Amino acid sequence: ILNNPGFSQGLKHWAMTGVEESFSMPPENALVLDTADFVSSPGSLKIIAQEYPCRVFYTQDPDNSFIRHPWDFRRSKCWLPVGSNKTIMISLYHKGARPTLSICQLNRQGGHGILQRVIAEQETSEWSRLQFECRIPEDVIAVMLEIQVTSLQADAEMWLDDMEIRLVDNETEF
Repeated sequence: ILNNPGFSQGLKHWAMTGVEESFSMPPENALVLDTADFVSSPGSLKIIAQEYPCRVFYTQDPDNSFIRHPWDFRRSKCWLPVGSNKTIMISLYHKGARPTLSICQLNRQGGHGILQRVIAEQETSEWSRLQFECRIPEDVIAVMLEIQVTSLQADAEMWLDDMEIRLVDNETEF
């Protein structure tokens, strides 16, 4: 259900937020298309995190590289509509600093929160696959993918490639 999961269209559909509650953009953090280091051609997403938290979101808007209010479903295009009682399966390749993946949920009443959070076990200098799945509760109407750089050091770098999100219901994929 993602557009540009392997970064063949550059950085389209991937955006950052800032540090403060107002989500102002920290000028030190950056998203870069790395055409020299990737799992599948033509490149990968390189995240340079010099100020924390450094968060990246998938967005349905192909041209928005910065999101001021990702949680606001009226203003943000980060929310992906899903049916209830399905299983969401996520996989990606990562390298460098550990990624923290959060699947956020939007309820029918407008409330939101974290459906599931997964933190990669360790930093790695080689490409490593991370995958997990979770069941979507009955009252959830949309999900959002948030990726945060998890590192104890300043100037951390993390690479992502071949992101995949699938919805599965009763052995039938959508």
